[in-house]
Amino acid sequence: MIKIRKMQKDDIEAIATIHLDSWQATYANQLPVEYIEQYTLERRARMWSNIYATSVETVYVAEKDNEVVGFINYGPSFTNQDNHDLKELRSIYVAPSMVNQGIGRQLIATISDELKSTGCKELVLYVLSTHHQGQKFYAKLGFKPTGHEATEIFHDHTITDLEMKLTFDRH
Repeated sequence: MIKIRKMQKDDIEAIATIHLDSWQATYANQLPVEYIEQYTLERRARMWSNIYATSVETVYVAEKDNEVVGFINYGPSFTNQDNHDLKELRSIYVAPSMVNQGIGRQLIATISDELKSTGCKELVLYVLSTHHQGQKFYAKLGFKPTGHEATEIFHDHTITDLEMKLTFDRH
């Protein structure tokens, strides 16, 4: 059985490990090798320590048998920080050995319920343009492409993320 709870300080190493392992498994054939390899376990652990310390983002973990097997985090929109009706899903990752077990759906449902209860109207995310499996996953949960893109140049590669948005019912 999967239990969803808020992140605790002692979850940092597990989250960093899942982030790294899932990142490498998911994007191995979609991003340049050098881009993937720049994100080390040490760098991910430092990032999650900072996220925990600042409390700007909300982080939930999924546990199975008292072991962290996935996580999700959201915060203010990077592109529209003054809009309190809009939040941004920053990341969602599940341990590669635990994918396709409904954990991602549970994590999204948890934050969606929380955001709706606070009056938030929309949740936006960015997904790699070549990550078709991720796009299908989000679409099944009600996210719709907005037509907006974010691009980054890494060496001679252009990396494009597509924006998708989930609008919460007003009921």
